Amino acid sequence: MADHSEQGSLLGKIAAYTELLDKDPCSTIFVPLSDAYRQMEMLDEAVDVAKRGIMENPAFPGGYVAYGRALVQQGMIDEAVAEFEKALILDRKNLAALKGLAKLRMEQGGHDEARKLLDRAHGINPDDDSVNEMLSALAKQAALSSVVPSAPESATAPSAQEGAAEKAGDPISTATIAEIYIRQGFPEKALKVYRDLLRADPQNADLRQKLVALKERIQDAGSDAAGVEAIGTAEAVIPGPAQHAAAPDNLTAETVRAEPASSVEPVGRSIVEVFAGWLDSISRRREAHVR
Repeated sequence: MADHSEQGSLLGKIAAYTELLDKDPCSTIFVPLSDAYRQMEMLDEAVDVAKRGIMENPAFPGGYVAYGRALVQQGMIDEAVAEFEKALILDRKNLAALKGLAKLRMEQGGHDEARKLLDRAHGINPDDDSVNEMLSALAKQAALSSVVPSAPESATAPSAQEGAAEKAGDPISTATIAEIYIRQGFPEKALKVYRDLLRADPQNADLRQKLVALKERIQDAGSDAAGVEAIGTAEAVIPGPAQHAAAPDNLTAETVRAEPASSVEPVGRSIVEVFAGWLDSISRRREAHVR
Protein backbone atom coordinates (compact mmCIF):
# COMPACT_ATOMS: atom_id res chain seq x y z
CA MET A 1 0.00 0.00 0.00
CA ALA A 2 1.12 3.58 -0.62
CA ASP A 3 2.91 5.44 2.21
CA HIS A 4 1.29 8.35 4.06
CA SER A 5 2.42 11.06 1.62
CA GLU A 6 1.33 9.01 -1.39
CA GLN A 7 -1.98 8.22 0.29
CA GLY A 8 -2.64 11.93 0.77
CA SER A 9 -1.88 12.60 -2.90
CA LEU A 10 -4.07 9.71 -4.05
CA LEU A 11 -6.97 10.78 -1.82
CA GLY A 12 -6.75 14.26 -3.30
CA LYS A 13 -6.88 12.80 -6.81
CA ILE A 14 -9.83 10.58 -5.89
CA ALA A 15 -11.75 13.59 -4.58
CA ALA A 16 -11.01 15.64 -7.71
CA TYR A 17 -11.79 12.80 -10.13
CA THR A 18 -15.01 11.94 -8.29
CA GLU A 19 -16.20 15.54 -8.53
CA LEU A 20 -15.50 15.61 -12.26
CA LEU A 21 -17.27 12.29 -12.78
CA ASP A 22 -20.32 13.53 -10.85
CA LYS A 23 -20.55 16.48 -13.22
CA ASP A 24 -20.15 14.30 -16.30
CA PRO A 25 -21.00 10.60 -15.82
CA CYS A 26 -19.88 9.91 -19.41
CA SER A 27 -16.35 11.24 -18.77
CA THR A 28 -13.39 8.89 -19.23
CA ILE A 29 -11.95 10.26 -15.99
CA PHE A 30 -13.22 7.01 -14.46
CA VAL A 31 -10.00 5.32 -15.68
CA PRO A 32 -7.54 7.29 -13.50
CA LEU A 33 -10.13 7.24 -10.70
CA SER A 34 -10.23 3.43 -10.80
CA ASP A 35 -6.42 3.30 -10.89
CA ALA A 36 -6.21 5.60 -7.86
CA TYR A 37 -8.65 3.41 -5.93
CA ARG A 38 -6.59 0.36 -6.91
CA GLN A 39 -3.35 1.94 -5.65
CA MET A 40 -5.12 2.67 -2.36
CA GLU A 41 -6.16 -1.02 -2.33
CA MET A 42 -9.81 0.04 -2.34
CA LEU A 43 -10.45 -2.74 -4.82
CA ASP A 44 -14.24 -2.93 -4.62
CA GLU A 45 -14.43 0.77 -5.46
CA ALA A 46 -11.87 0.36 -8.27
CA VAL A 47 -13.87 -2.46 -9.85
CA ASP A 48 -17.21 -0.68 -9.41
CA VAL A 49 -16.01 2.61 -10.93
CA ALA A 50 -14.45 0.86 -13.93
CA LYS A 51 -17.53 -1.30 -14.49
CA ARG A 52 -19.88 1.71 -14.42
CA GLY A 53 -17.50 3.66 -16.66
CA ILE A 54 -17.55 0.92 -19.30
CA MET A 55 -21.34 0.97 -19.31
CA GLU A 56 -21.20 4.68 -20.19
CA ASN A 57 -18.28 4.25 -22.63
CA PRO A 58 -18.58 0.77 -24.18
CA ALA A 59 -16.25 1.60 -27.09
CA PHE A 60 -13.40 2.96 -24.93
CA PRO A 61 -10.51 0.40 -24.76
CA GLY A 62 -8.86 2.12 -21.79
CA GLY A 63 -11.91 1.38 -19.65
CA TYR A 64 -11.55 -2.37 -20.15
CA VAL A 65 -7.83 -2.12 -19.32
CA ALA A 66 -8.62 -0.32 -16.04
CA TYR A 67 -11.30 -2.89 -15.25
CA GLY A 68 -8.89 -5.73 -16.04
CA ARG A 69 -6.19 -4.30 -13.78
CA ALA A 70 -8.61 -3.99 -10.87
CA LEU A 71 -9.81 -7.58 -11.41
CA VAL A 72 -6.21 -8.84 -11.45
CA GLN A 73 -5.57 -7.22 -8.08
CA GLN A 74 -8.71 -8.89 -6.75
CA GLY A 75 -7.40 -12.25 -7.96
CA MET A 76 -10.12 -12.68 -10.61
CA ILE A 77 -7.70 -13.72 -13.35
CA ASP A 78 -10.09 -15.31 -15.86
CA GLU A 79 -12.37 -12.27 -15.72
CA ALA A 80 -9.36 -9.96 -16.15
CA VAL A 81 -8.21 -11.91 -19.23
CA ALA A 82 -11.65 -11.39 -20.79
CA GLU A 83 -11.46 -7.61 -20.20
CA PHE A 84 -7.98 -7.27 -21.73
CA GLU A 85 -9.18 -9.26 -24.73
CA LYS A 86 -12.16 -6.91 -25.13
CA ALA A 87 -9.78 -3.95 -25.18
CA LEU A 88 -7.74 -5.63 -27.94
CA ILE A 89 -10.86 -6.31 -30.00
CA LEU A 90 -11.48 -2.56 -29.98
CA ASP A 91 -7.82 -1.65 -30.47
CA ARG A 92 -5.31 -4.28 -31.63
CA LYS A 93 -2.44 -1.90 -30.85
CA ASN A 94 -3.44 -1.11 -27.28
CA LEU A 95 -0.06 -1.46 -25.57
CA ALA A 96 -1.44 -1.59 -22.02
CA ALA A 97 -3.83 -4.41 -22.91
CA LEU A 98 -1.12 -6.37 -24.73
CA LYS A 99 1.23 -6.11 -21.76
CA GLY A 100 -1.46 -6.90 -19.21
CA LEU A 101 -2.63 -9.98 -21.08
CA ALA A 102 0.93 -11.15 -21.82
CA LYS A 103 1.85 -10.95 -18.13
CA LEU A 104 -1.16 -13.06 -17.17
CA ARG A 105 -0.36 -15.64 -19.86
CA MET A 106 3.23 -15.87 -18.60
CA GLU A 107 2.00 -16.47 -15.05
CA GLN A 108 -0.37 -19.15 -16.35
CA GLY A 109 2.45 -20.88 -18.24
CA GLY A 110 1.18 -19.88 -21.70
CA HIS A 111 4.63 -18.78 -22.89
CA ASP A 112 3.91 -19.20 -26.59
CA GLU A 113 0.86 -16.93 -26.50
CA ALA A 114 2.69 -14.47 -24.24
CA ARG A 115 5.54 -14.30 -26.74
CA LYS A 116 3.16 -13.53 -29.61
CA LEU A 117 1.52 -10.75 -27.62
CA LEU A 118 4.89 -9.29 -26.66
CA ASP A 119 6.09 -9.47 -30.27
CA ARG A 120 3.09 -7.33 -31.22
CA ALA A 121 3.84 -4.92 -28.38
CA HIS A 122 7.51 -4.75 -29.39
CA GLY A 123 6.48 -3.88 -32.94
CA ILE A 124 4.42 -0.98 -31.62
CA ASN A 125 7.11 0.35 -29.27
CA PRO A 126 10.54 -1.35 -29.48
CA ASP A 127 11.85 0.85 -26.64
CA ASP A 128 9.25 -0.18 -24.05
CA ASP A 129 11.32 -1.38 -21.08
CA SER A 130 8.64 -3.63 -19.57
CA VAL A 131 8.05 -5.38 -22.92
CA ASN A 132 11.77 -5.97 -23.41
CA GLU A 133 12.13 -7.24 -19.84
CA MET A 134 9.32 -9.77 -20.35
CA LEU A 135 10.82 -10.90 -23.67
CA SER A 136 14.21 -11.32 -21.98
CA ALA A 137 12.57 -13.33 -19.19
CA LEU A 138 11.00 -15.64 -21.76
CA ALA A 139 14.37 -16.00 -23.52
CA LYS A 140 16.12 -16.92 -20.26
CA GLN A 141 13.39 -19.43 -19.48
CA ALA A 142 13.83 -20.95 -22.93
CA ALA A 143 17.59 -21.20 -22.44
CA LEU A 144 17.21 -22.89 -19.06
CA SER A 145 14.58 -25.31 -20.35
CA SER A 146 16.78 -26.30 -23.29
CA VAL A 147 19.44 -27.73 -20.95
CA VAL A 148 18.19 -31.32 -20.68
CA PRO A 149 20.45 -33.87 -18.88
CA SER A 150 21.40 -36.89 -20.99
CA ALA A 151 19.64 -40.13 -20.12
CA PRO A 152 21.65 -43.07 -18.71
CA GLU A 153 22.77 -45.62 -21.29
CA SER A 154 20.62 -48.26 -19.65
CA ALA A 155 17.47 -46.14 -19.97
CA THR A 156 14.95 -47.18 -22.58
CA ALA A 157 14.07 -44.85 -25.44
CA PRO A 158 10.99 -42.71 -24.82
CA SER A 159 7.78 -43.67 -26.54
CA ALA A 160 6.57 -41.69 -29.55
CA GLN A 161 3.80 -40.18 -27.42
CA GLU A 162 6.25 -39.04 -24.72
CA GLY A 163 8.57 -37.56 -27.36
CA ALA A 164 5.74 -35.57 -28.92
CA ALA A 165 4.67 -34.24 -25.52
CA GLU A 166 8.23 -33.16 -24.69
CA LYS A 167 8.58 -31.41 -28.03
CA ALA A 168 5.25 -29.61 -27.57
CA GLY A 169 6.41 -28.23 -24.22
CA ASP A 170 9.68 -26.77 -25.49
CA PRO A 171 9.77 -22.94 -25.26
CA ILE A 172 10.00 -21.19 -28.62
CA SER A 173 12.76 -18.69 -29.24
CA THR A 174 12.00 -15.79 -31.58
CA ALA A 175 13.89 -13.66 -34.05
CA THR A 176 12.67 -10.63 -32.12
CA ILE A 177 14.52 -11.85 -29.01
CA ALA A 178 17.66 -12.35 -31.08
CA GLU A 179 17.48 -8.76 -32.32
CA ILE A 180 17.05 -7.53 -28.75
CA TYR A 181 20.17 -9.44 -27.71
CA ILE A 182 22.12 -7.89 -30.59
CA ARG A 183 21.01 -4.36 -29.71
CA GLN A 184 21.91 -4.96 -26.05
CA GLY A 185 25.41 -6.13 -27.01
CA PHE A 186 25.00 -9.90 -26.57
CA PRO A 187 25.57 -11.31 -30.09
CA GLU A 188 26.55 -14.79 -28.83
CA LYS A 189 23.14 -15.13 -27.17
CA ALA A 190 21.51 -14.02 -30.44
CA LEU A 191 23.44 -16.75 -32.26
CA LYS A 192 22.10 -19.33 -29.82
CA VAL A 193 18.53 -18.16 -30.49
CA TYR A 194 19.11 -18.45 -34.25
CA ARG A 195 20.51 -21.98 -33.77
CA ASP A 196 17.45 -23.00 -31.74
CA LEU A 197 15.17 -21.65 -34.46
CA LEU A 198 17.11 -23.48 -37.18
CA ARG A 199 16.84 -26.77 -35.30
CA ALA A 200 13.08 -26.33 -35.37
CA ASP A 201 13.07 -25.19 -39.02
CA PRO A 202 16.30 -26.42 -40.74
CA GLN A 203 15.23 -25.28 -44.21
CA ASN A 204 14.65 -21.64 -43.24
CA ALA A 205 17.15 -19.88 -45.52
CA ASP A 206 16.49 -16.46 -44.00
CA LEU A 207 17.41 -17.62 -40.47
CA ARG A 208 20.54 -19.39 -41.70
CA GLN A 209 21.63 -16.27 -43.57
CA LYS A 210 21.14 -14.16 -40.43
CA LEU A 211 23.16 -16.60 -38.35
CA VAL A 212 26.08 -16.79 -40.81
CA ALA A 213 26.16 -13.03 -41.33
CA LEU A 214 26.13 -12.29 -37.59
CA LYS A 215 28.89 -14.82 -36.93
CA GLU A 216 31.12 -13.28 -39.61
CA ARG A 217 30.58 -9.83 -38.16
CA ILE A 218 31.50 -11.02 -34.69
CA GLN A 219 34.70 -12.46 -36.12
CA ASP A 220 35.46 -9.20 -37.94
CA ALA A 221 34.95 -7.28 -34.70
CA GLY A 222 37.64 -9.35 -33.02
CA SER A 223 35.43 -11.35 -30.66
CA ASP A 224 37.00 -14.04 -28.54
CA ALA A 225 38.27 -16.61 -31.04
CA ALA A 226 37.69 -19.53 -28.70
CA GLY A 227 34.08 -18.54 -28.11
CA VAL A 228 33.39 -18.16 -31.82
CA GLU A 229 35.03 -21.52 -32.53
CA ALA A 230 32.82 -23.17 -29.93
CA ILE A 231 29.76 -21.54 -31.49
CA GLY A 232 30.84 -22.78 -34.91
CA THR A 233 31.26 -26.32 -33.57
CA ALA A 234 27.75 -26.26 -32.14
CA GLU A 235 26.36 -24.99 -35.44
CA ALA A 236 27.87 -27.94 -37.27
CA VAL A 237 25.23 -30.25 -35.80
CA ILE A 238 22.36 -28.20 -37.24
CA PRO A 239 20.96 -30.02 -40.28
CA GLY A 240 21.11 -27.72 -43.27
CA PRO A 241 18.80 -27.48 -46.26
CA ALA A 242 21.30 -29.54 -48.31
CA GLN A 243 20.52 -32.56 -46.14
CA HIS A 244 16.88 -32.42 -47.21
CA ALA A 245 16.93 -30.85 -50.66
CA ALA A 246 19.25 -29.01 -53.04
CA ALA A 247 20.60 -25.84 -51.47
CA PRO A 248 19.05 -22.69 -52.93
CA ASP A 249 21.33 -20.53 -55.05
CA ASN A 250 20.89 -17.54 -52.73
CA LEU A 251 22.68 -19.23 -49.80
CA THR A 252 26.22 -18.46 -50.91
CA ALA A 253 29.11 -17.04 -48.99
CA GLU A 254 29.01 -14.12 -51.41
CA THR A 255 25.49 -13.23 -50.24
CA VAL A 256 26.50 -12.83 -46.60
CA ARG A 257 30.14 -11.72 -46.97
CA ALA A 258 31.47 -9.17 -44.52
CA GLU A 259 31.52 -5.46 -45.27
CA PRO A 260 34.66 -4.09 -46.99
CA ALA A 261 37.46 -2.99 -44.70
CA SER A 262 36.66 0.65 -45.41
CA SER A 263 33.26 0.27 -43.71
CA VAL A 264 34.56 -1.15 -40.41
CA GLU A 265 32.95 0.61 -37.44
CA PRO A 266 35.22 3.12 -35.65
CA VAL A 267 36.73 1.90 -32.40
CA GLY A 268 35.22 4.82 -30.46
CA ARG A 269 31.64 3.61 -30.89
CA SER A 270 30.01 1.45 -28.21
CA ILE A 271 29.50 -2.26 -28.86
CA VAL A 272 25.71 -1.75 -28.78
CA GLU A 273 25.90 0.86 -31.52
CA VAL A 274 28.17 -1.37 -33.61
CA PHE A 275 25.83 -4.34 -33.47
CA ALA A 276 22.80 -2.14 -34.06
CA GLY A 277 24.48 -0.89 -37.24
CA TRP A 278 25.24 -4.43 -38.30
CA LEU A 279 21.62 -5.43 -37.76
CA ASP A 280 20.47 -2.59 -40.00
CA SER A 281 23.02 -3.62 -42.67
CA ILE A 282 21.77 -7.20 -42.58
CA SER A 283 18.18 -6.02 -43.02
CA ARG A 284 19.11 -3.77 -45.96
CA ARG A 285 21.01 -6.54 -47.75
CA ARG A 286 18.16 -8.98 -47.16
CA GLU A 287 15.62 -6.53 -48.58
CA ALA A 288 17.88 -5.83 -51.57
CA HIS A 289 18.25 -9.55 -52.20
CA VAL A 290 14.50 -10.10 -52.11
CA ARG A 291 14.00 -7.32 -54.65
